[in-house]
Amino acid sequence: MRMVNRAGIGLLLAAAVGCRDADTAVPVAPPAPSAAAFQSAIEPALTIDVELVAEGLSSPIQIVSADDRTRRLFIIDQSGVIRIVTRDGALLPTPFLDVRAKMVPLMPGFDERGLLGLAFHPKYEKNGRFFVYYSAPLRATAPAGYNHTARISEFRVSADPDIADPAFERVILEVDKPQFNHNGGTLAFGKDRNLYISLAPTTDNH
Repeated sequence: MRMVNRAGIGLLLAAAVGCRDADTAVPVAPPAPSAAAFQSAIEPALTIDVELVAEGLSSPIQIVSADDRTRRLFIIDQSGVIRIVTRDGALLPTPFLDVRAKMVPLMPGFDERGLLGLAFHPKYEKNGRFFVYYSAPLRATAPAGYNHTARISEFRVSADPDIADPAFERVILEVDKPQFNHNGGTLAFGKDRNLYISLAPTTDNH
């Protein structure tokens, strides 16, 4: 079926009325514009450049700035470490934070658990506080048959600005999860300076 626009329909009806008693054929609407015509009427396609930031990571999932005027980038690696890229583009060999010993063992090849979120306190430059979301082993009080416990914890930087204090962790929220997949992970401070946490549903039939 030929599709016509409203102008074409009006032309078709006018022609039908004007030659109702004639034997001449009723004209049809002109064909729709071609894809090339549409392309010429819109702006040129955007050009996207790709620049390598760091390599040698296992499963990088997010890059976060501490907004502390150092221009460092903090890369969340799902395997359980946070790595720093300096303002000069160098990936520091020592992780800023390593929570692999605190996490549930991850499956090789594919796993949706791990270190999933990072948010720096709005006053991080002064108080050194930051928060992470990671998949911890299932706690003893969890329902039977559940898989792991999602944990949101506060950490603090050490005297070395490139390394977190390994002796400090304050757990602020734990949520037992029924499956290894369908996890949230995003942490972010709003303009109201409250910490917002992304959590997936915890029921078996989510």
